[in-house]
Amino acid sequence: FYVYVLEANLVFHNGMVLPLMSEFLDFTEGDIGNNKQDCEQRAFHRLAERIHQEFKKLPILLLLDGLYANGPTIEACKKYGWEFMIVLQDKSLPSVWEEFEGLQKLEVDHVFIQHWGDRRQTFRWSNDIEYDYGKKEKKTILVHVVVCAETWEEIDNNGQRITKNSRHA
Repeated sequence: FYVYVLEANLVFHNGMVLPLMSEFLDFTEGDIGNNKQDCEQRAFHRLAERIHQEFKKLPILLLLDGLYANGPTIEACKKYGWEFMIVLQDKSLPSVWEEFEGLQKLEVDHVFIQHWGDRRQTFRWSNDIEYDYGKKEKKTILVHVVVCAETWEEIDNNGQRITKNSRHA
């Protein structure tokens, strides 16, 4: 048997990580009538409520995987007054991506370039993008999108210099 656990950790400036709270995924928490198991997104809302109850005044910044890029999760973060950063995958929130790409043509000054180690990083951003969600998309939340494109060089197994790229949103 496997037991899945959603874990909340404290992450400090020096990189130290301490477990804070856990939420076990449980079949009884799923939609038994429709034979649906519990999932990480349901567990997130249970864990978020527990964290909020225990640490109401603690300033919190959540760093979340792309699985949580959705309206209900963002709504919960805003309800609790939490800051958040969620990975935005290429196929997640297509309306947000479409708006971001359109705004980038207009907001040409929303760019920052830096070198970090041997990597060249280009940051682009747009703020206050409307994201509609829920039944018939009647709920709207404003989100900010930041994309970092990195380029660096590595030496392959043949001794050839190759250029590598990555993108994070």
